[in-house]
Amino acid sequence: MHNNRTLIVVVLLLTMNMAFIAFAGETVIRQGLILKVPGSQRSLMPIDPVEQLLVQGTWKAPKPGDTIRVGNATATWDPMNADENGWFASRALRGGYLYTTVDCEKETVMLLKGMGNDLLYVNGVLRAGNRYGFKDDWSQWEPKFDFSVLPIRLKTGANHLLFYGTRAGRIKAKLSEVNAPVQFNPKDMTVPDFVINEAVDTWGSVVVINASDEPLTDAQIQAQIGHSQAVSIAMDPIQAMTVRKVKFRLRAPAPEAAGSLPVELVISRRGAELARASIELHVLEPFATCKRTFISEIDGSVQYYAVNPAQDTDRDEPKALVLSVHGAGVEAINQARSYFGKTWAHIVAPTNRRPYGFNWEDWGRIDALEVMAVAKQTLIIDPDRIYLTGHSMGGHGTWHLGVTYPDQFAAIGPSAGWISFWSYGVRQKIDEMTPMQRLLMRATSPSNTMELSENCKQHGVYVIHGAADDNVPADQSRKMVEHMKPFHNDLVYHEEPGQGHWWDLSDENGADCVDWMPLFDFFARHARPGSERIRHIDFRTASPGISSQNNWLAIEAQERQLAMSHVDIQYDPGKNRIVGSTENVARLRFDMASCRS
Repeated sequence: MHNNRTLIVVVLLLTMNMAFIAFAGETVIRQGLILKVPGSQRSLMPIDPVEQLLVQGTWKAPKPGDTIRVGNATATWDPMNADENGWFASRALRGGYLYTTVDCEKETVMLLKGMGNDLLYVNGVLRAGNRYGFKDDWSQWEPKFDFSVLPIRLKTGANHLLFYGTRAGRIKAKLSEVNAPVQFNPKDMTVPDFVINEAVDTWGSVVVINASDEPLTDAQIQAQIGHSQAVSIAMDPIQAMTVRKVKFRLRAPAPEAAGSLPVELVISRRGAELARASIELHVLEPFATCKRTFISEIDGSVQYYAVNPAQDTDRDEPKALVLSVHGAGVEAINQARSYFGKTWAHIVAPTNRRPYGFNWEDWGRIDALEVMAVAKQTLIIDPDRIYLTGHSMGGHGTWHLGVTYPDQFAAIGPSAGWISFWSYGVRQKIDEMTPMQRLLMRATSPSNTMELSENCKQHGVYVIHGAADDNVPADQSRKMVEHMKPFHNDLVYHEEPGQGHWWDLSDENGADCVDWMPLFDFFARHARPGSERIRHIDFRTASPGISSQNNWLAIEAQERQLAMSHVDIQYDPGKNRIVGSTENVARLRFDMASCRS
């Protein structure tokens, strides 16, 4: 659809059928049917009758009052209108469905802006959702999740849109015309900050929409910073009727003053311009907290991390590294800004790939390790003074990373952290399991923080929690601390009376719940001994594919995959011997060169 006449026809048809409201080129979905799926919340193995019908190919468009059997219960499709802001809000949408139809006079392409849905089906075709975009107003510190824009093809006649809701219980959707087959979506960018007196040679990325029926290949993307020379690179291919975040190269002389610099982005193919966008990037003072970008070796994408640099003009002196992992819905840059700069340590905050990511497990865990490696390469770091901390979801991330990679950190400091999915996210436990369930549940073993907690004997642990926390109950930290007391002799627990999830009591810069002075004093008094000084290794892992090595010892293979493995090994240099015991270990490897160095 490329002209206003077609848009008007579509909007009029929508208005007659579903009472949509059109304004400024956008159409807000106003009417639909909602279905509450019994057992869809707080259930370990929910039954989804709608998904079952879709998989079987027997799905039929519902009418008001239609019912679906779910075990012994019945679910009903009920009519519902959106509120004045276009939101469908109902507890039924927490794991339930919203269905609506769009009537078109002829086949056309439109852009769908969805919010609050986990996923959706457009005429039976599965498309990505936007589960964290569940409101219109965002606080200054919050990331805005209003960036989801998908091209969808609508056929002549009735089109069926089926949205699956999230725990927010709120869904909103808009349709808008396609002004060009290739478009930038500048609301979803990953870009760096520039720093005074630092030459620019880095990367950015931006979402590009391909609203055409042909894959977008052989295209170039060009970036020009101010009046500097433009840099053009081959653009990653984008499949038809989809979106992709593509990288672009940023090069320019060192900026001389704080402020901002304009960047012009252009996509072209065979000499013809396809899309253009103008953005502005920040130029910061040398010691300001800033965003840095890099190319991930995991998937070739552009990722960013935030650095609150050591406030010391001696850039050649090795500094400590504090890896700080953020909470749910927090941007890495805001995590780094929550600390008052230290003279002796760089504070580095990875992103978890998104403000939520995956709770610092799976790809979040890998992202944290990769950012730590990049920081070691780009900053002058004392390898024996590397620390790990984080708040809320990042508190769990601190537990998870700390017990999984105990030889990487001199000390860890979880704040308001939950123990595991079972203790916080699911809050259910299967008491009796079949042999098959037990086998499948072994896949969760690498997430069993408490079972791996004895690995923490290798480093200091300082735990922080607000006593009145109504988000992550203080009981989470209390349980972990009580569990560790019998075997850990370098463990501190501070519980702040009367304080909730996020708290800041002192008049000093930095938020106390993360930038807690006794925690950083604890860090400053700890250092890793180095592999050559270590004679005894007591190490556990649930998967060598995730964590296999601890200093000079590695578990290379298990007897029973994804069951807990344990080694208790001692090296006696005087006798040149290794003695100890193993459990669920098929093959070990020893790095004697590291041990003897």
